[in-house]
Amino acid sequence: MRMSDHLGVVEANGRYFIRCGCGYRICDAGRNFKEHVLLIESPLKKVSPLADLTGQGSAFVFREFCCPNCATLLSTEISLKDDPILHDIELKVGKN
Repeated sequence: MRMSDHLGVVEANGRYFIRCGCGYRICDAGRNFKEHVLLIESPLKKVSPLADLTGQGSAFVFREFCCPNCATLLSTEISLKDDPILHDIELKVGKN
């Protein structure tokens, strides 16, 4: 089952896993994959010099999540600096 351009869910021995397109098994499908990949956290102005027109950009960060095996960019998010990583994809897999 495909989650995005570079992420999919695979089954092995009755368990489901999130896997990168390169074949790297990231984590169990019920987990937040972002907590199991490389995280690059940058100032908001990395997105665009115009991203901080109010001067409040230092309160925010731009997060990039990459595969630890092939370095493919899997996801991004903008959040407050101290906020936890978003769990924006929740999968329900297994027998219905």
